[in-house]
Parts: sequence; C-alpha cells; structure tokens
Amino acid sequence: MINGAPANVLDFGAVGDGVADDSAAFIAARTAAAGKRIYVPAGTYKLNQAITSSEDLILEGDGNSTILDFTGTITGGSYGLEATGTATQIQNLGATATVGTYTVTFASAPSLSVGDVFVIYNPTDYSWSPWRPVYRAGEWCQVLSISGSVVTTTSPLYDTYLAADVSVYKITGPKVSLRNFDIRGTTVLGLIKTTLCIDVLIENVKGSLANNSVVYFDRCYKPTITNPEMSNIGDGGSDYGVVFGNSQHGKMIGGNVYSRRHAVAIGGTDAIGCVSVRDLKVIGATLKNDPTSGTEAADMHGNMEDCEYQDCTIYGGGLLAGKDNRYVDCKIYGEGVNGICLYAGEILGGRIGAQGCEFISYINPILAGRGVVDFGGNSDALNANVLYPLTGYVEDCKWYGRNLSSSSTFMRFRLDGATVTTNFVIDGLTVDIDAISSVLRSSVTSGTAACDFIVIDNLAGFPAGTILHNSTASAYYNFPHRCQKQTGSQSLTATSGTNVTSGTTVSFKYVYPRVPSAQAGGETVIAGNVAALPCLGTLTGSTIAPRLISADATNWSSTITRTVYWSASIDEV
Repeated sequence: MINGAPANVLDFGAVGDGVADDSAAFIAARTAAAGKRIYVPAGTYKLNQAITSSEDLILEGDGNSTILDFTGTITGGSYGLEATGTATQIQNLGATATVGTYTVTFASAPSLSVGDVFVIYNPTDYSWSPWRPVYRAGEWCQVLSISGSVVTTTSPLYDTYLAADVSVYKITGPKVSLRNFDIRGTTVLGLIKTTLCIDVLIENVKGSLANNSVVYFDRCYKPTITNPEMSNIGDGGSDYGVVFGNSQHGKMIGGNVYSRRHAVAIGGTDAIGCVSVRDLKVIGATLKNDPTSGTEAADMHGNMEDCEYQDCTIYGGGLLAGKDNRYVDCKIYGEGVNGICLYAGEILGGRIGAQGCEFISYINPILAGRGVVDFGGNSDALNANVLYPLTGYVEDCKWYGRNLSSSSTFMRFRLDGATVTTNFVIDGLTVDIDAISSVLRSSVTSGTAACDFIVIDNLAGFPAGTILHNSTASAYYNFPHRCQKQTGSQSLTATSGTNVTSGTTVSFKYVYPRVPSAQAGGETVIAGNVAALPCLGTLTGSTIAPRLISADATNWSSTITRTVYWSASIDEV
C-alpha cells in the first residue's frame, strides 16, 4: 500500500483469469491491508483456500464483474470468507439484572469501556425455552456509560438474570465490510461467515452455492446485509440463504434470496454466547424456496424474540415461533406441499402473528389437517413448552384462496398440552376465496383450555354460511368472544284483527359459535287502536326472525306495513 491507499489484490500477484489459484494473493493483501480496504477489480478469481481473518476484513469489488470463485475443493476453512472475533469472560454480575432496566451491576468494576459490547450468557440447557437444549437465556448489551461497577446500556434488558445463573463475556470482533462482488461455491459448506463480530456490513453481494448457507451471521451484534442476490440449491441437508444465528439488532434490507429450504433462517447453535435472537428485521426482501421441500421460505426458530419480517414478498410460506414475533405488510404465498401461509412451531408465548399482510393459497391445507394460518393443526406446536400467555393474531389482512373446500379453515388452532392462557384475534380480514367451512377452528387434544378473549370481527368477502368459530367438543365456546356484527331488515304487516306478525326466519351470513345478542328496531306505528312494536321471534347462532307485536296484546283495528330492522353480534370483549 502507498499512503494509505487500498490494497489491490492485483498488486499481490492475483491474476483474475478464473484459472490460476489467487488464494495466496488474497491472503497477502489481507495481511498487508492491516484493517484498511482490500480492492478486488473486475475479474474471476479462482480461490482454492478459505480466506479467514481475526483482523478487520474490508473487501470491495466492482460489482457483479468481480467474481470470487470457491467452486473447487477448498482447504483451510469451511467458509470461503470468514471473520472471527473473541469472547473473553469478564467480571460476574454483582446483582440481579432486571428486565426493562438500562443498568447492569457487576461484582467489581468491569473490564469494559464505553461502546464495548458484552454478552450475558446462561450456559444451562433449556434456560430460555424448553423446546431445545441450546435455547439458553442471555442477551447482547452495549455500554453507554460506566460508573464504578454499574454499567448503563444503550437498550433496556429483554429479560431478568440472576447473578448466580450467568457469566459475562466481552466481545472483541474485527470490523467486517464486504461490498460489491459475486461469490460462488459448490462443496464448500458456506460462502461468508462472521462470528462474534460487531456492526458487520454486507452490501450488494451476489452469491450462489450448493451446500449449507450462503451467508451466516454467528453471534453478531448489529449485523446488516443489504440488497443480497443469493441462491442456494442445497445438497439436500440444511440448505439456507442468509442465516442469523444467536445475533441481536440485525437487519436484512432488500434483495432476492432463494434457498432449497429457508431463504432466511433465524435460529442458532451451541457455543458460548449462543443466546436468543432479538430485534431482527428482514425488510423489503423477496424470499423463495423449493416448493417441494415441505418447509417455509421465511424461517423462525424458537429462540427468537421481538423479530419481524416487514414488507417482504415470500414465496413458500413463513414460520411463527418464539416470543413476540410477527409478519408486517408482507405478501405471503403458501408453501408448496400443504399450502400453509404461516405455520407455528416452538411457540414460547406473547403476541405472535401477522398485521397488514396478504395471503395467497392454491393448495388446500385442510387436506393435511392444517389451516392457512396454522397453530398446531396436526402437530404439538402448543404443548407444555408454551411458557407465557399467547395471543395468536391476524389483523387487517387479505386472503386470496383457490382449490379450497367446504371443510377448509383460515386459522387452525389445536391445544396439545399447553396450560397457559391462549387468545386468538382475527380482526380485519378481506377475502376472495372459492370455499370455506370456518374462519377459526379450535380443538383440545390435551392441556387446559384457558382464554381471555377470542375476536373474529371486521370480515368481508366470506361466502354465506361461513362459521365464525368452530370449536370441536365446544372446548372454546364459553370464553369471551367478539364476533362480527350482522344486520338486516324485513317488511312486516300488522294485520287488522291480529296482534302478532312473525317474519320469515333469516339465516345469518356468518354463523356464530353460540346464540348472539340481538336487537330489533324501527319506527313504532299505530295500527288503528294500538302500537305495533318491532321485536324478535326465534334466535339461534345461525338464524333470526323479526316480529311485530301489539303493545298491549289486543288486536289491531287496521292494517299497516312497516320495516323491522335487526342486528346481532357477540360483544363480550
């Protein structure tokens, strides 16, 4: 390098002809750069050795004309480009760290400085969630200020940690910035991996692979990937596009990602600092997977909290898992085997669901015992591992569905061992569908049915006869409901010489789970000698009959025709 200029790999012997092995030149450039930018001009660089670094890795190409070719047999590492930091154990906590607070008290002045990142880590299996041993409690924190043994963090704590249960590790990670190139591989496990790194940036990178994962963020703080163009045809195993493992405050913005299984996978593994993924956002991306894989293109695992897919187009459905996770303003096509748009598994609790989304389904999920949005339709997603009250919700959404049947349901919910409160909200759902049985279908295989509210309201487009809530063995019928208000009117005649006129029984467009509250109204008129009052006759969960009655049970002395208006709803919430 001259006067701080970037290290150009051509200056270190790279050829870029797609034939010669340029690994040594890349490694020499990385060493010489000493934390400054490595420039890779247009060309195809054959790389037979992994480029690994514990120092800063800042690499920039000329866009898609810069190709890093790891398609041969790769030595020296399992990922083409890999940057790795360290986790160093420091002083223990001196007091309980409390959820929602910004302070962490250590047993003594901690080995930290302002801006440092540390991880609170509970090594005990199942300490955050009982779904898997490696779902362990803990979280990432960044230092805002230090006063003696008290550290103020930049964000409030997501959880409470007893001092005796956890250890604390300071993260020292290299700076990583990878921009503007095309990277390719076949048998290499993955193409890019960053471990224990802070503020990673991957931008305008195109990748293609036939193995595990194109990009893997492993225990990173604030990793960001923008405009990725990724394809992973996989090898029939764990085939992913972009993976966020045990990372916090991460973002994926834009881009197109295809992978045989999950285009985006969110979860983790088993190592020091493997804590829950939190505050992760996938924004404005197009995600696709193999329609025959039987999995979802957009992934969530059970060790996630406060994460979301936002404004994404998802071909192949999405998973719901963990605690307080969501899909917002997404267009979601059902997965290719069972047609499920959102499939729940490894639920811990909180608010889990979708807002402002559009669902498109062409395969009938009920053939596999599922709903379009499925909470344990024929699996144990809602078993004793659900530790916190759950609200599964769909709000202000649309659904286009074809090839459905008279047994299909929009949301399927099956309790299979959970004992916590489980609530469900379908509020604002406009549909264009060819058939259906019910909006919500619930059942209990085992566990305790406990519920504060069930909301099925503000629906539009469902065919006549749709059941709002169908609960097997009436398991959830007696909990508080709020169900769609329905209205109508009928012209009735108070006939001279009679004192009661019964109207025709009307079927509700939407069938209630039980008898609703109903009212009749209209102008009270005098039929000669006495008032004709609007009221109701028979009332069931599926029918209503308006009526006119004499105010004092005497016969009317003249004949008058009037309109009786009626409304019905269940409004207990």
